[in-house]
Amino acid sequence: MFSNLFSKKYYKIECISETPRLSSSKFGGVPYCKSLDEIPCDSEGERMTLLAQINFDEVEDGLSLLPEQGILQFYISVKDGSYGADFSNLLNKNGFRVVYHEKIDYTISESDVTSKGFSESKERSAPVISLCKIRLVPCTDKSDSGSHIFGTPLFCQEDPRPTKPEYSSKKYDTLLLQIDSCATKGHVEFGDQGIAHFFINRKALERKDFADILYTWDCY
Repeated sequence: MFSNLFSKKYYKIECISETPRLSSSKFGGVPYCKSLDEIPCDSEGERMTLLAQINFDEVEDGLSLLPEQGILQFYISVKDGSYGADFSNLLNKNGFRVVYHEKIDYTISESDVTSKGFSESKERSAPVISLCKIRLVPCTDKSDSGSHIFGTPLFCQEDPRPTKPEYSSKKYDTLLLQIDSCATKGHVEFGDQGIAHFFINRKALERKDFADILYTWDCY
């Protein structure tokens, strides 16, 4: 069952040379939000940084597992070089969060968000080097490299899920997002050509419940 989950269609993530809007699918930048209260904070009360944002209105040929509409956001803390990951507890959300907005208000602009006091992190520890618009391309091959949603995960070191019962691949059986530094055209860099992973349970994804996520990254 586990192998079958990863052999079906997945979505390759491509960086494209267009300036993203507030609501666009993108790496980095100002996050879509109606209020700054919707931006999660880390354990010290500081706002996290937007790592990636997916607008499902822009996704063609969608799968039933994906929401048909809305925006999914991946936030991380950038206060140190761990990029929000707690390697002693990959389920600890103090340094990362996944947020889903079911409905999008396209009348909200980037200036609406920044005028409320939002400012992008300029810390060098942030893996997003430069803002980049992205698009999701349906694929059916079995390649594990590159940035993608679903599909087969690629690890620089090893899959951490077999190392602890609480990380079990039977529970975290679906690759929600993989960001491969080598495939982002220099826009995102996790360590030394590292790869980041966000895993979710398939049934939770079907419910659009993004509260329980396993997040990790490694590099060569």
